[in-house]
Amino acid sequence: MTAPQKTQAAPDDPGEADGPVFTTKARDGGLGAHAARTWRELKAYGRSGATAEDLAASVGYTLPTVRKHLTGLARFGMAEETGPSWRSTAKNQWDAAAEHDLPVRSPA
Repeated sequence: MTAPQKTQAAPDDPGEADGPVFTTKARDGGLGAHAARTWRELKAYGRSGATAEDLAASVGYTLPTVRKHLTGLARFGMAEETGPSWRSTAKNQWDAAAEHDLPVRSPA
């Protein structure tokens, strides 16, 4: 079995500013800044997705941390588990924030 291949820009590409999902700390209902890196990496894998293990190796976080990020992203509707893999959904971070009553400002 071959490893999933990334299809989009590198995860550290600042193409999209972090919105309230990532700028709001976990204790206040968001996911925190570190989850943004996991989300960008997951998006880079495209519709084929990636396993939590692949993501952990890519972003340099521990497997439990990446699983926590993925669970949080799923709670916001921004990721979904498909068998052993995870993939990003079409939901953007701004809509996810609004649906979860996080303070939303227009993206800069």
